[in-house]
Amino acid sequence: METNEGCTETRLLTCKLSDAEVAHRADELAREVAKLSVLEDEKKHVAKEFAASIGEVEAGVRLLACQVRDHAEDRGVACTWQRDDTGKFLELVRQDTGEVVSSRALTPAEMQGKLFQVRTDKEQAQ
Repeated sequence: METNEGCTETRLLTCKLSDAEVAHRADELAREVAKLSVLEDEKKHVAKEFAASIGEVEAGVRLLACQVRDHAEDRGVACTWQRDDTGKFLELVRQDTGEVVSSRALTPAEMQGKLFQVRTDKEQAQ
């Protein structure tokens, strides 16, 4: 049978810390807690940046999906207000296609203005 007599080995055992060791560990703990706080703040900041970036991309995806689904998109198009053939309405007409996109009745003041303008034109012809 083999004996361990005279052999040395190292074992992990609980040892009491001196006051100086406790103070040193407390300083280390405070530094590590501060580092952890900084890292957690950075993590929150980076997470917010990623969330904002993801939100922007998601908005772009939704817009493109709608355009593909509808085969259309909203664009700024030059339009002109014109009187209709009856002279009782103003129509907003697209300059690119001639399509009427909106219409409204002339106000009494607008109708009066037209009469005044016609009279002025006749007076100038005389």
